[in-house]
Amino acid sequence: MSIEHNQQVFRFDEEVTDEISAEQEDTLLKSIAEAVPEADAIICSDYLKGVLTRRVLQEVAQLGRQVSGSRNHRPQGRLSGEVRPGLRAAAQFPGIQPAGEPSA
Repeated sequence: MSIEHNQQVFRFDEEVTDEISAEQEDTLLKSIAEAVPEADAIICSDYLKGVLTRRVLQEVAQLGRQVSGSRNHRPQGRLSGEVRPGLRAAAQFPGIQPAGEPSA
């Protein structure tokens, strides 16, 4: 809880971090596939909430490569295909720890 402008502010919610279902992946990927040809960039982030499954990330990367390599895409450049996890996500990988924290 915090005090903002002399008011108590708090947030109460319940988060689900389970991966989305295959049907939800299909729906999401269809929407993304429709939007990608007009996009200048693809940025994926779900704050570890289970939306960006391995399949979703792989297929979005493939879509980006297909569009980036097509003749109809704007010539400004190619999609890099980089994956840059946030600090919390990166900390889940073996051997990576947030800066300033002692190693185990």
